[in-house]
Amino acid sequence: HNFRDIYWLLSQTNAGKIVQNGEELTDYMEKLLGDTEFYKKACEDCKTVFAQQQGALNFVIDRIKDQIGV
Repeated sequence: HNFRDIYWLLSQTNAGKIVQNGEELTDYMEKLLGDTEFYKKACEDCKTVFAQQQGALNFVIDRIKDQIGV
């Protein structure tokens, strides 16, 4: 539950996949490792998602500081 937002972001692209069981994981890994274009797209999607999220921690810290008057 702590990472619900990032899971959602990753699963909206090829950057990640939420699986329900071992069979789904196996199928996804086979696709990821067997399909070069899918793998490249997944890598690019990962880079994009994480680049878009840079600064999120500093944003939260700044809001907390504002609230406590630091």
